[in-house]
Amino acid sequence: MRSFFVGLTLYLRREFLELITYRLALTIGIVSAAVGIIQFAFLAIFLQQGNSFPSLENYGGNVMAFLVSGALFTGFMSSALSSFSQLITSEQRTGTLEAVLTTPFSIGRVIAYAAVSSFIQLAVSTFLMIVLFGFVFSVPFNINLWQLILVMVIGYFPLVGLGLAGGGVLLVTKRGDPVTWLLTTFTTLFSGVLYPVEILPQWLQNISWYVPTTRVLSALRGALTGYSSMFTLDTIYLLISSVVSMVLGLLVFRWGLNRAIRDGSTTSY
Repeated sequence: MRSFFVGLTLYLRREFLELITYRLALTIGIVSAAVGIIQFAFLAIFLQQGNSFPSLENYGGNVMAFLVSGALFTGFMSSALSSFSQLITSEQRTGTLEAVLTTPFSIGRVIAYAAVSSFIQLAVSTFLMIVLFGFVFSVPFNINLWQLILVMVIGYFPLVGLGLAGGGVLLVTKRGDPVTWLLTTFTTLFSGVLYPVEILPQWLQNISWYVPTTRVLSALRGALTGYSSMFTLDTIYLLISSVVSMVLGLLVFRWGLNRAIRDGSTTSY
């Protein structure tokens, strides 16, 4: 156990040093994320002028809180899903993927280190954005801090599992991650980012509520706005989907890794 935390500390230190080394890329990433959420906030200001939104009553009734929480979730989801794909692509381009795979650490430990590093970055950026937009745009959040922390933790694992599956496929295809693309596309259209799931046709609603991203977003909105009528159900579903997606993701990643090693293509992209 001690060796795990020593390795984790070294990994996080490496990630931090790499992050602050490329300051321009870090700045562009922060600004891009903020601009994306600002667009949602201005859209909300435009929409709520003289309008009422009965379909949002189950989500706290405020269109700005609804859209900004959707924007925050989109960034959270995209980063969690793409973290392993970006790691693989980065290591392949620098020619260090094979070296990483042959370190004394098991591949499972490397995955765990990457997941912890990604979660810390996501948690810090999400909390900063919540504070920033809560003050700048006076977004009427009614935050339950413990629920928010719980959602971010248990909502992270289903996304990480699917991200692992995407990383496994990317090891084989080299370019193009259909898992991440499919989930991101479905989420944007059917998981309630821009509009409530309830306005969809009934058969699409039935499908949507079985997709992990819909449940993560629903629970996140509940923690941010005080709407919590489905929080317990969302939490139970996310706990189950965490186990399923992590097992599936690890199996697909292991398959892709074994395939890449067998083909001798771990250093190509």
